[in-house]
Amino acid sequence: MLKPYDEDSYRLNPRLREIFADYFSSHHAFQGLRRVTGTRQQALEQWNELRRLKSVGAAEDVLRLHAALDDSIVEMAYFIEHNLAMLHSLLSTQHGNIDDLSSKLRQNRYYARQVEQFLRDVEAIDAFVDRIADEDIASWLLDIRHLVTRRLGAKRFNGRRK
Repeated sequence: MLKPYDEDSYRLNPRLREIFADYFSSHHAFQGLRRVTGTRQQALEQWNELRRLKSVGAAEDVLRLHAALDDSIVEMAYFIEHNLAMLHSLLSTQHGNIDDLSSKLRQNRYYARQVEQFLRDVEAIDAFVDRIADEDIASWLLDIRHLVTRRLGAKRFNGRRK
């Protein structure tokens, strides 16, 4: 909960601060969107290893890796939701936590770059979902397809409808 900051002083754990900021939709000016790339790459490696373990019959390891992959998929879905909520919050406030026009213009350019990267992340997640859907049948891991489709594919579908 508390992390040492300086001698005789502590700060709230940054992850806990993020949870409170998400809950209260209080985002700092120039706060970066969460990057999904690392978690997506981790999930892809977990998927590849899960398929390998399934093919050699390592049932206990398959269960452990399945749980880890589930956590990665949930984290990706959370990051997508967080980024969309944060962008909505910044768009719906009159000044985006900025006091003057020149700062607002710089902030808009900053978020334009952030959104471009976020879109690349979402496109990569789309490819990840499609890859899982294509490869799961051959590896007899149909529950993974359901998991990915429910957690990420449904978000992709909802995002495109709006």
